[in-house]
Amino acid sequence: MRRYLLYIILFLCLPLVALAEKQESQELYDKAYTEYRNGHIEQCEEQTLGFIKNTSGMLRSSAYRLLALCRIEKGDIAGATQYVTSLLSYDPYFTPSLGDPTRFIDIVNEIKNLEAGITTASRQKESIDEAPVPVTLITADMIRRSGAQTVEDLLVLYVPGITKVEGLSSNVAMHGVYSLSQEKILFLLDGHRMNSFSTNAEQPDFRTSLDKIDHIEVLRGPASSLYGNAALTAVVNIITRRGAAVNGVWVGGTFGTQNSIGGSFLVGGGNNVVDILAWGSLYQSDGFKHFYRNVKGELVTAYSQGFRDKPSYDAGIKAKWRDFTFLFTRQHSKKVPYVNVLQHSAHRYIEVTPNGQQITYPNHGQVFDGITNFDYDRYEAVQGSKPGNSRTTNDFSLTYSHNIGSVAIDASAFVNLEKQLLYNAFGDSLHYSLFSATAQMIATQVGGVWDSQNLKNGFLAVLKWENYAYGAQLNASVPYKLLGDGVVVGGLQYERFGSSNGEILFAGNYTDSLATSTGNIFKPGAESTYSVYAQLKHRFTPNLIFNAGLRYDMKRNYSDNSVSHLSPRLSLIYKFADGMSVRVAYNHSFVDAPYFYRANKLGVFANKAANKTSADLLPERLSGFQTSFMYHKPNTGLTLELSAYYNIIKDAVTIQLLNVMNSSLFINSPTKKQVAIDAAAQYTTKRLMLNANATWQKIVKNEDQSPMGKAEIIDGNHMGIPQLFGNVIASWSPYQGKGRGIIKGGTLWLTAAASIQSKTHCIDLDFMRVVAQHPEDAVRLNTVNPQCLFNIGATYEWKNLDLSLFLKNVTNNEYKQGGILTFAVPHGGRQFLAKVTVKL
Repeated sequence: MRRYLLYIILFLCLPLVALAEKQESQELYDKAYTEYRNGHIEQCEEQTLGFIKNTSGMLRSSAYRLLALCRIEKGDIAGATQYVTSLLSYDPYFTPSLGDPTRFIDIVNEIKNLEAGITTASRQKESIDEAPVPVTLITADMIRRSGAQTVEDLLVLYVPGITKVEGLSSNVAMHGVYSLSQEKILFLLDGHRMNSFSTNAEQPDFRTSLDKIDHIEVLRGPASSLYGNAALTAVVNIITRRGAAVNGVWVGGTFGTQNSIGGSFLVGGGNNVVDILAWGSLYQSDGFKHFYRNVKGELVTAYSQGFRDKPSYDAGIKAKWRDFTFLFTRQHSKKVPYVNVLQHSAHRYIEVTPNGQQITYPNHGQVFDGITNFDYDRYEAVQGSKPGNSRTTNDFSLTYSHNIGSVAIDASAFVNLEKQLLYNAFGDSLHYSLFSATAQMIATQVGGVWDSQNLKNGFLAVLKWENYAYGAQLNASVPYKLLGDGVVVGGLQYERFGSSNGEILFAGNYTDSLATSTGNIFKPGAESTYSVYAQLKHRFTPNLIFNAGLRYDMKRNYSDNSVSHLSPRLSLIYKFADGMSVRVAYNHSFVDAPYFYRANKLGVFANKAANKTSADLLPERLSGFQTSFMYHKPNTGLTLELSAYYNIIKDAVTIQLLNVMNSSLFINSPTKKQVAIDAAAQYTTKRLMLNANATWQKIVKNEDQSPMGKAEIIDGNHMGIPQLFGNVIASWSPYQGKGRGIIKGGTLWLTAAASIQSKTHCIDLDFMRVVAQHPEDAVRLNTVNPQCLFNIGATYEWKNLDLSLFLKNVTNNEYKQGGILTFAVPHGGRQFLAKVTVKL
């Protein structure tokens, strides 16, 4: 009896012994990992080898990972590869975490026969064929070979579905959805929001230096299930370089036609404990100069594609210490406008002066010939900036990333400070009585007084405001094994926004020194957003992956009203053959009307019929159904993708000008339904890089039957958006290290690119005729012919010297681009650019 009792006691104690051994192994692992974080590589490796054989489960996977990291720090890539091989043999479904070193991730993916993974689609490392939505990856090599100067250039060249559109600043559309500025795509820098908290807009122009970029991940579809507000049509995540990859000082200079000049630097270095990257860039360009006659017959000057007066710049620092990353950026840009915001024509032009005298000017040409009607050079600068939308931002963020066993935790906090100045030139000389009536109406709205004394010409309005935002986010990912293999990701987010010092002034005679009216353009208040999200990525088999996400956002806006929204995502991916997969997905996203629209006193003209104002705007919503086929074999360098989209766009915010006297300035437009097909191909070898993409898209249903709504959709597409467009870029290296004499050891790449698009439509809108109650002749339809542009260039790398030369628009084909408000603005013209970089 005693013997059996002893057996029972031993049996009951076995789990306790196993638990004690597991606890001891965990303590040994934690001790070894501490040695690694402190830079004691030898001690870490010795301790890990001492206990790894006694571990199992996720702890053993972590031990193999730690040994591989130690070998990487020693520079022993072969040894690291052996440990990663053991890791993947023990755990075939192992996935690197966000905080893992890039070289470790590369080794894992190489062994898995994958390219470097992306993180934006699911907040975890994965290959592009496992992402829940179609993804485009733009690498540093693709950036260098392209000759692109801005993020906008890169997106238009490499990303299917994205086109340029005209607006207040640099602007792009995803599948034809856009606004007056870039408000529909969420831009991130290392995962942190770049879009303005007051307007939802981000300018993808010279305010972001390309030199600092390691790669760009673009989610081509709605993404509110992870990122909430502003991720309506796509997400662009710009990933900066590691300081260790720079390992020194890079100094560059750029010059080109149109008086284009710029400079940049990178400073970086680091190891597994500390990594620091600092950067700076400056750029300015006159742009292309155009001459025309104003209503008085005077020769005046306008510019397109110009960035001048105050140079665009980007300065920042990213410092990583162990699990902490600090990021600071200061950015500024202002694009020169080609036309005044509220256009008006020279047709049958009669000016009524303040003393009642009437002056009739000759009609120079056809209707709308004088629509630009302001001379940029004659207007004086306000706070260092001439007409245009000037934006300056300061962003601070601190991120903590840590792995507790197999659980990855990320916590971050940010502060954003922003200044904007919107300088509108109404016209050098215009119909005084109409302008005076408009100014009086606006002055009344903002609490100012319109005084027309001594104003004869050069009318202008300047909007100035400052805003702040701060917030925090907590994110955790937990792997599991249950009926397969998977990862659960969950998080909380809080954001607070407020605006101050909002001011508008009216002036004349080309200067703000004769300001006649001032007032506050915003209603007072602040906004808070609370968010919670979760997602599940489950691998039923190695070939079948299910990805689902859900996010709830609740926003309390400036008027203390609540706006809430639920954003779901469902995706199923099946790998049916070697390198071949098919994806079916549903995504729903939203973007709430920004503070600039809701609280702007310029936009609260009452809708007399519905008794509504801009404060009553509904969130914009987009439901997207996607299916795609992908052939993806990184070892062959070939990737092919074909995607189809069906998008339902509801309550999109637009600007209502044709009926502005009886409606809100900003309104929700009725439902639109759209179909689109994207195709993309990429082939990469040691000496060849080939990328091609094409998109066909069409509005199949438009419920907006208002005059403006009908004008916006022409031949099944939004204004300024082609139905068919595509890009091809090829880079070839004729020799790599086989040159003679001075070029011995150098590497030369030659690049050629072509962009094509079908015809587009845009409208000329004379707002002053709308104010004068003559909308019947306020709009004219323009057709822009199909376009084809060619670029050529070369990059040469020799020792510590990089040189690039590019000739854009080789055939000097000047084309035109439209937008929501602006008519066909001239673009293009031949442009030469050269850049020299010295690496020390």
